[in-house]
Amino acid sequence: MKFIHLSDLHLGIPLNEHRYPSKTAHTTRRLELEDAFFNVLKEDLKVDAILISGDTFDKDGIRSFYIDRFIKQAEKSSIPVIMIAGNHDDFILKPSMIHRFKSGSLTLLTKDHPSVTIGDTEIIGMSTLDFDLNTAKAYKEASKADHQIFLTHGDVLSKKDRYYLTDVKSLEALGFDYIGLGHIHKHQFLAPSIAYAGNLEPFDFSEKGIKGYILGDLDARSFSFIPHAKRAYHKLKLTLTEDDDSDAIIQQVKENVPDDKALVRVVLTGEKALQSEPLDAIKERLDAVYFVAEVKDERRIKRDLEALKAKYPGSLIEVLIEEASDEDALALALEALMESEGAS
Repeated sequence: MKFIHLSDLHLGIPLNEHRYPSKTAHTTRRLELEDAFFNVLKEDLKVDAILISGDTFDKDGIRSFYIDRFIKQAEKSSIPVIMIAGNHDDFILKPSMIHRFKSGSLTLLTKDHPSVTIGDTEIIGMSTLDFDLNTAKAYKEASKADHQIFLTHGDVLSKKDRYYLTDVKSLEALGFDYIGLGHIHKHQFLAPSIAYAGNLEPFDFSEKGIKGYILGDLDARSFSFIPHAKRAYHKLKLTLTEDDDSDAIIQQVKENVPDDKALVRVVLTGEKALQSEPLDAIKERLDAVYFVAEVKDERRIKRDLEALKAKYPGSLIEVLIEEASDEDALALALEALMESEGAS
C-alpha cells in the first residue's frame, strides 16, 4: 500500500493583515493556506490513501465555508481520505457534526468506528481525546489485515505539553507498520516508521524550514518527506558597520535568502551612522524583493555619546543625549545641532 500522510492544515486560521505589505499580499497568502490540501488532491498521485492526523480545522466557530469546502472536496476525491480529530478540531466529534465526515471517499475515524481497511492494510485512528495506549495495542492485536497503520494526534516528545500522549518507545512497541502523528508542526522522523508530517504551509516566523508531507510505501518499507509549501519563513541576523547602507543590506539578505517568494524577518545589529538611512526605506527595499519582509533595527550609533557629553558639558547636546528615548530621533537632532554649531 502507498499513502500520503499529512497533518495540521488548520483551515480557517487567522492571519494578521498588518504583517503584509498590501491587502493583495495578505489575500494571496490566506488563499495559499486554504488551498494547500486541495492542491495535493489535484496532483497525479499514485497512492491508495491520503491520511490526515488531526487539526484539519483551526478551531470551533470558524466559518462553515471552510468545513463545507473540505468535506465537498474530500468526499469526491478519487483517493480515500482518512482523518482523525486533533486537539484544535475535536468539535467535529460532536453528534451534530460527526456524521458529516463519513461520506464518499471521506472517512473520520472515531471511538465508535476506529478503523477502515483498504486493500491489505487496516488504518486505525485515535483522536487526542480518545488516545489510550492499551486500547491501541488491543486494536493492533485484533487486526486481521496484513499491515496496520496507526494515526494519532498529540505530543510524544515533551511531557510538559498538555496534549502529551506517551513516549516514542511505547509507540514503537505497539508494532504498527507505520505511525502517523500530528500536533507538532515540524516534520520529523522519530523512528524509521514513526513520523510527524508537520504542516503543508508555515503559518508564522516560528515555523522555519521546509514544509510538506510524508510519502509512504508499506511493501517497500519506504517513508520519505516530500516538500510541498509555496513559501518558507526565514529569520536572519546581520551584523553591520556604519558604512553599510540599504544596498549592502539587500545584498547580504539575497546571499542568505535567494528565494524571492520567501517571507523574511531581518534583524540588524552592529553599528550605524549618526544619520543612517531610515528603517522604513530599508523595509521598502526589502518589500520590493521578497513577498513579505520585516525589519528590526538593533544597531547602535557608532559615535561615542559619552565622549560627546564630555566634549560639550552643560550644552544642549548633553541634554539631548541624557533625555532622548528614541535613538534615531537623537541621531537626527544631534546631527542638525552639531552642524548648526559647526561641531565635528
